[in-house]
Amino acid sequence: MGSECGRLFAGIDRKTWIMVNKVFFFGMLLLGSVVFGFSTQPIDLDECTQPSGEKDQSGTQAFGLGEYLEYRVHYGAVTAGIAKLYVENNIVSVDGHECYHMVGKGISSKAFSVFFRVNDRYETFVDTKNLAPWKFKRRIEEGSFKSYTEVKFDQPNKKAYERNSSHEGISSYDVPTGIQDVMSAFYFARTKDYSQAKPGDITHFKNFIDRAVHDLDVEFIGREVIEVGGIKYRTVKLKPLVKEGGIFQHEGDLYLWISDDQNRIPIRIEAGLVIGSIQVDLKKAKGLVNPMTCRVR
Repeated sequence: MGSECGRLFAGIDRKTWIMVNKVFFFGMLLLGSVVFGFSTQPIDLDECTQPSGEKDQSGTQAFGLGEYLEYRVHYGAVTAGIAKLYVENNIVSVDGHECYHMVGKGISSKAFSVFFRVNDRYETFVDTKNLAPWKFKRRIEEGSFKSYTEVKFDQPNKKAYERNSSHEGISSYDVPTGIQDVMSAFYFARTKDYSQAKPGDITHFKNFIDRAVHDLDVEFIGREVIEVGGIKYRTVKLKPLVKEGGIFQHEGDLYLWISDDQNRIPIRIEAGLVIGSIQVDLKKAKGLVNPMTCRVR
């Protein structure tokens, strides 16, 4: 296995190593960008009086406490790592707000760690009434680089307060009301209906990450049946339109396939390289509140 990894990974620079891990987590952000029906208007926190954040406009629940998703991150035949995304079993309180606690982890495999070790953890705490985040945490361990970030959102006053291990003190930023973070965008997007989307449609999205509000445009490609892990799925295919200086800079194409059912979970994320591609494939899904009707029998 070691010699195989050496042949496959030879010549890939540090930037690409980092991208292997980012493909998964920014894929979550991209899902938050492209679910058609996603409102570009700020969330009105005063109007959200019912705890129905996890339901879409038809009243269908898209996720719930205890949901667990696991993905294989790989380059060719070699597994680079495992990515996990789950909702904790209990509601927690953040500054008096009842919140879901979502966690995302990216961990490199033993073979991959010989070249570049990854151990990242992302967390978001979102209001059960409207899925607007009140707190975001990110702990990064990538090679010799380590970083910790914590963001508190003051949604009514359109502010984000960030504390970062690489900077002293707390920095304040202006943000739109209802701004999403990387993790919360994923769950918020799953509550929306994209059934009327047409190929070529473009969705515009704003997200706060790395001390700034970023714009991202994503194109709806269409619907496609793909095979992952020996199982065929009906999916919605999406493509981000990468902007210079944007949140996700990458020279090759990046695509995202999500389940074409009421769960709306990522089935595959793929980033093209000069040679081959990095793929993130669904490996396990537990605690889903809806049957996976996207599976092709």
